[in-house]
Amino acid sequence: MNFVRSALPRFDRAFRCVFVPLLALAVLLSSCAPSERRADLVIVNGAEPETLDPGILTGQPDIRVALSMFEGLARFDPFTGKGIPAIAEKWEVSPDGRVYTFHLRSNAVWSTGEPITAHDFVYSWLRALDPLTASDYAGQFFFVENAEEYNSGKLKDRTLVGVHALNDSTLRVNLKSPCAFFIDLCAFQTLAVVPRKAIEGYGDRWIMKRPLPVSGAYLLEYWRIHD
Repeated sequence: MNFVRSALPRFDRAFRCVFVPLLALAVLLSSCAPSERRADLVIVNGAEPETLDPGILTGQPDIRVALSMFEGLARFDPFTGKGIPAIAEKWEVSPDGRVYTFHLRSNAVWSTGEPITAHDFVYSWLRALDPLTASDYAGQFFFVENAEEYNSGKLKDRTLVGVHALNDSTLRVNLKSPCAFFIDLCAFQTLAVVPRKAIEGYGDRWIMKRPLPVSGAYLLEYWRIHD
């Protein structure tokens, strides 16, 4: 007991001598740290995203972020997981189930204020199908007429792929056969619309452009590796 009683005061003094300077240092460092706004959306990922390009991404860490930034004709219903209207406010399906006519929202715009058009979707889909893009999920488009032939290189004329802009707000998609879950596919990230000007201007590093035009609910302000 005597040993314990005599040791405690010495430990207490040693603790104060070490702890107080460390506490002061912590306060000093915290006062120097840059203050940032609280994020509107926090996504806990187990790994660093490899890319945020909807046309080529494949991993769950990538998809979680990209789906909040880039939207398609449809989005996933949070309760049922089924495709519901997104950039397309409505659509009609032909009696044979092979022709989908999508009508885009009149207020659909990029985050930069420019309108999102049916031509943007034609560009985005053909880009993902282009053999040079090497999209691992290009097969999601193979229900579209001539999509697989174009992706494999058998077909060179991209205008024969069954996706056409009838005007700025109307997109027609021709399928090679009926597909009961095609609207669900339209919510998949590979079919999201991407900004043509940014891609053509910045190439493979377009995702780092600022301001980055996005079609979804959230902007990318910065990307710090492993943060």
